[in-house]
Amino acid sequence: MGMPMEEVIRAATRNGAPALGLEDEIGTVEEGKYANLVFLRENPTAGVGNLESVHFILKRGRRFNRNESSLEPHPAAGRREGPPVLRPTPPSGGRGDGREFERIRSFLMTGDSIRIGIWGAVLFSTAACAGGDAPASDADVPTFEGTVDLEIGELEGDDAYLFSRIASVAADSRGRILVADRGVSEVRVFDPDGSFLFRFGGEGDGPEEFRNPCCLGFSPEGHLWVRQEARYTAFELGDAAATYLRVQRRLFGGQGGAAPVTFDAEGRLVDIGSLPNPGDAFAYGRVHVNADGSADTVELREPGAAAAGHQTVVVDMSGFAEGFSGSAQLYLYQPFGPLWRHAHGPGGAWASAASSAYAVELHGADGSVMHITGPPGVGPPLSPEEREYARSRLERDMERGNLDEPAFEIPETKAPLADLFFDQAGRLWIEKSAPDGAEMVEADVYEGATLVARYRWPIRVDPGSVPWATETALYGTTTDELGVQRAARVRFQQRQ
Repeated sequence: MGMPMEEVIRAATRNGAPALGLEDEIGTVEEGKYANLVFLRENPTAGVGNLESVHFILKRGRRFNRNESSLEPHPAAGRREGPPVLRPTPPSGGRGDGREFERIRSFLMTGDSIRIGIWGAVLFSTAACAGGDAPASDADVPTFEGTVDLEIGELEGDDAYLFSRIASVAADSRGRILVADRGVSEVRVFDPDGSFLFRFGGEGDGPEEFRNPCCLGFSPEGHLWVRQEARYTAFELGDAAATYLRVQRRLFGGQGGAAPVTFDAEGRLVDIGSLPNPGDAFAYGRVHVNADGSADTVELREPGAAAAGHQTVVVDMSGFAEGFSGSAQLYLYQPFGPLWRHAHGPGGAWASAASSAYAVELHGADGSVMHITGPPGVGPPLSPEEREYARSRLERDMERGNLDEPAFEIPETKAPLADLFFDQAGRLWIEKSAPDGAEMVEADVYEGATLVARYRWPIRVDPGSVPWATETALYGTTTDELGVQRAARVRFQQRQ
């Protein structure tokens, strides 16, 4: 007995939704998302084959026609025709400022075409307060100031420097900069000065091709591993090319989105993502992959304090638009409310916290657990612009969820923690909030449970979903007023 196509589409979208790694980019047709739409000639609910009836595609506002062998740009389309996103710039104030998670699948029928929006999540990153498990005084902790010393990317010109959608930026042991461009499914390699060296990949299912490459990392042997929606691919990087080594399928398919590529103390790949748990759609785990293909799984549980910042609403789709039926789940997140933060480091360490308090559980590779606790307090107060943004999001959710009143109150302050991540030396960075209009971001850096440094970098540099940091550098992206995305490197020097 086959599954109805409506259920197939729902399964392909909703079940892959929890963490696609495209949190603030796609998902629904609305202000705030990239203009990524697929127009089909036939109704896909009438048969799976109709999904192949692509008429044309809008990708970040740029139209592509479908021919027999490839997607070609529409003759009227310039390199950057149309707005890349469907919103004005939100209030500043940290990574993903002013955006909450909003995981809802949508597909909009218009005549004999259908526009399909993938499950998405609009990530609003919360912010943090000062503090940490610190020495007696701030004077005992060295502070490192960061400045942008390199940006790679152009509005037009050489194709090697034109990026579609940067998913990850990393560096190898030689200081070469690796950029994963999800929009064209390839990895580009630049020398430490930003000059293009070579590229590899391309969209497809072949051994050396990629499907939604999101994250980069190196094995203990120094091989580059590229995480994708359903697998990892390993390469050896040479002077002028990458040599394919192997493919490792993800045991639980394309669940989990962006996450660090890490290996445990035994050298096993650690795949981080959603677990197949029908009773808990958001069960996450660390899957340690053995050489024989079996796996040891550690389930991760969301802290209760983080769960208070979201709720689920069942929406009757029959009243949404003509031709709709059934129901869908709308996951509502409190604007500027608590979120679950978890980080995964080299060698098997990981950390977890609710963003609503400076209280982090640090799990060692040996199974030990340490607690990092900073001073009590709250994050920076919301600015008037941020409060207005939050109000508009709550009103939109009332309309979407058919609610009589807002699902949440607007908090007076941001949550204290913005993010957690490990650097390549295995140190844990606890990123703190920045008030609206701030120019710098600050993170406390720990070795074990000991605060050893503070790092500050320009807020315009977004480390992304999987930050790549060392003791002297941080890699990420910048985006200018025209929407041009660039790979960026921040260099740190100790403040005297």
